[in-house]
Amino acid sequence: MSRLLFQSAVNFSEGRRPDVIAALTASAVVAADVRVIDYSLDSDHNRSVITLLGSGVGIETAVVNMSKIAVNKIDLFQHDGIHPRFGAVDVVPIVPLLDTPREEAIRIAAVIAERIAVECGIPVYFYEWSARPGHLTALPSIRAALRKAATNSADFLAPDVTPNYPTQGAGVTIVGARPPLVAYNIDLATPDLSIARRIAAAIRINRESGLIPWLRGVRAIGLYLPSRGRAQVSMNLTKPESTPLIEIWNYVDRLAKQYNTLAYESEVIGVVPSSSMSGTTAEAISWRQFSPEKILDFWIE
Repeated sequence: MSRLLFQSAVNFSEGRRPDVIAALTASAVVAADVRVIDYSLDSDHNRSVITLLGSGVGIETAVVNMSKIAVNKIDLFQHDGIHPRFGAVDVVPIVPLLDTPREEAIRIAAVIAERIAVECGIPVYFYEWSARPGHLTALPSIRAALRKAATNSADFLAPDVTPNYPTQGAGVTIVGARPPLVAYNIDLATPDLSIARRIAAAIRINRESGLIPWLRGVRAIGLYLPSRGRAQVSMNLTKPESTPLIEIWNYVDRLAKQYNTLAYESEVIGVVPSSSMSGTTAEAISWRQFSPEKILDFWIE
């Protein structure tokens, strides 16, 4: 691989058709200088995340290849699932690893955005480091603005990159360079969605107050998983270097016990840096699908 190393966990709005996921991953691996190091699909979320590791050109080629497959096989007009989404190719993050400059990640993200718009007919919005001056930067804020625009044309949010001929049913795509992020979910031993939502609300309140320092980078929502019959606290850890998984597991478990239930099982979507496992084991956080390949350092080494 080249000396510049990037990671991209591409989010697709499809988690129920394994043949579609197989087609997406197959289109990625034909690209030179890139590897698919992880993929997951979830029928409740109706979402999959395909994690790539490689050079800038390798990531670019793989993402564009997958996007071309996605616009042909995923139709948001026919889509349902519990996870928020606005595109067939929903989110494309570009994360610089090791000593790769942030500016290189921003450049690669811009190239990918242009190619997705031109070659796939998908309007693109930039987020995080790639956001243009004066524009929204955080993914939740962009999602909220798009929801508002969907109900009121006066609140139209112009895309950053506009295709000549938008592809019907493909929605929009959000692309951006950003720091590392860990997608971490904790299932509760209850089907009561209200409990998951209360825990998510408590996380947001304590994150904003700053009273619990390691919660500052935790974004949380409460969901119900029909296939498992359990409620889930679904989280993005935007500062994984300061949020060990054991801390958030213990915190959610404590809150759950206040509602006469407990944290039942956890999962990571994609991979995590080894630092996220500091002070714990997979058993301690009931991460039953753990394997060494879920640790990012395994692939870098």
